[in-house]
Amino acid sequence: MIVMICQHMETRLIILHRRMRLIICQRHLRIANYCHLMCYTSRTPSSPRNARYKASAM
Repeated sequence: MIVMICQHMETRLIILHRRMRLIICQRHLRIANYCHLMCYTSRTPSSPRNARYKASAM
């Protein structure tokens, strides 16, 4: 009985950990994309398309 509960908690923790890692990865990717876009827009002469890209990255 107790062993089953422990196993259940363990699987739940693993699932939670996996989900957290996924969220962190997504956030990191978003920040990286934003930084890349900022560098890209600052290097190239400003055009309406770049401004729209910057707005969508916000």
